[in-house]
Amino acid sequence: MGTVVAFYENGKETYFTYGYANADKKQAILPQSVFEIGSISKTFTSLLLADLVQKKCIRLEDSVDKYLPDSVKVPSFNGRKITFAELATHTSGLPRMPTNIVPKNPENPYVDYGVKDLYAFLTTAQLENGMGNYNYSNVGVGLLGHELTLIAGKSYEQLLQNVICTPLKMTQTSTLNASTWLTTGHVDHKPVSHWDFDIMAGAGAIRSNAEDLMRYLRAELDLSADALASAMKQSQQPLHMVDSTLKMALGWHITAVANDEIYWHNGGTGGYRAFAGFSHKSNKAIVILNNSTQ
Repeated sequence: MGTVVAFYENGKETYFTYGYANADKKQAILPQSVFEIGSISKTFTSLLLADLVQKKCIRLEDSVDKYLPDSVKVPSFNGRKITFAELATHTSGLPRMPTNIVPKNPENPYVDYGVKDLYAFLTTAQLENGMGNYNYSNVGVGLLGHELTLIAGKSYEQLLQNVICTPLKMTQTSTLNASTWLTTGHVDHKPVSHWDFDIMAGAGAIRSNAEDLMRYLRAELDLSADALASAMKQSQQPLHMVDSTLKMALGWHITAVANDEIYWHNGGTGGYRAFAGFSHKSNKAIVILNNSTQ
């Protein structure tokens, strides 16, 4: 087991690696090694949302039920409907997890949770603490990713590749298990299965490596002539004040610390832990990827 840490500072990338991609085979971890990044995927899903907003396909203020089948009942609060912005900022009131998720294989809990399950959950869901309060929700961003596929007429993987990965040359970033660089996740030094996603892909399905994620964060820092610059700029705008030190943008948490603001997200799946963050003020970025929960 091991880790990759990537720094961007003073215009230079630096990589540190330690350990093994698989504890049994003793294959060394390298900057190219691919990890499950879990909930960092939510920043990609929110960027896909911002891209559709910039293309004037939808608005952040649109209610999410507008793009779902008429048979699907989305919960509301005092007559107020959930919007795309609320899904991306965790202020919809939806719970952290769908209440009807009962995985056949607990070691791969999302693989058999499909569209019928999500729609059934929405029909009976209750909004926790009303709406407008920060309440971290995997199912909310899973719903967001699903709706973006309906609006665009493409799968989540196709959207990810077409809108983000191809323009940024992120060749090892995908929701698929196809990379030869894919590491094995571990719990208590023991290998565990990969997590695969169906309808909840937008909440945590992405695999990536330190090199690709550094390209992603450097684009987030640059915000210049890149094709995604306007969408990235919008996704970084704070929309909700959680408390005196934490704000929510589209997908990104923004923490005030040491006279600076750090944009960040962490992630975890069955055998992986990850972190990505950047600061415009210092023009620095960091990526940390572990193929272990330790």
